[in-house]
Amino acid sequence: MDSLAHRWSWHWRTVLSAAGVGTHTTGTAFSVQAKASTLVTTGLYSRIRNPIYVFGGLAIAGFFLWVNMPWLLLLFVIVIPMQVWRSRIESRVLEEKFGAEYVEYKKKTWF
Repeated sequence: MDSLAHRWSWHWRTVLSAAGVGTHTTGTAFSVQAKASTLVTTGLYSRIRNPIYVFGGLAIAGFFLWVNMPWLLLLFVIVIPMQVWRSRIESRVLEEKFGAEYVEYKKKTWF
């Protein structure tokens, strides 16, 4: 008999993997290093300042579950603080470039 975790695991794997697809929304604003070329405030960016980190994390979690290695989720103990640190660097760069416009945008969005 299938366990509840086994019956529902493919649902969670699918949801988390599909959520990772949201990472494509960065368009031309994506960069490995923090730089301020454009302030994107539409699409997912109208709600989440760093969708690449949020959905990238979901994609990674979905992959770990898909390959049936949930213990790898412990890596998020390292990944999450690193992503918060990177987002703070980006925030400083964007605030220097866009000033009050970025501060107002930041008030209306999450992470």
